[in-house]
Amino acid sequence: MEEWKKVTCGKSTDPKQEPACVKHAYKDKADKEMVERACHLVPISGEYTCTRIGDTTTVTCTTCKADLCNSAQKVNFNIVAISGVICSFLLTKLFL
Repeated sequence: MEEWKKVTCGKSTDPKQEPACVKHAYKDKADKEMVERACHLVPISGEYTCTRIGDTTTVTCTTCKADLCNSAQKVNFNIVAISGVICSFLLTKLFL
């Protein structure tokens, strides 16, 4: 399973901006929701507007400054749980 990569946003040379993590959720023409996670320089005032990506509609645009604050949840499959489901299925096929 792929591990999430921790990215360092860097520093700003502009005293009015600071680096922050941005989570931009948007929908395309087919109404499919997608999420872009990236580092951007944002105004210290906190007023940041996500840049429109092609012909999409923004659903949410959030910024945060803590480590891994815009990360996604990892999907973790437990081999024991999967084995249990498979065994249960096979046992019901054997006895029914």
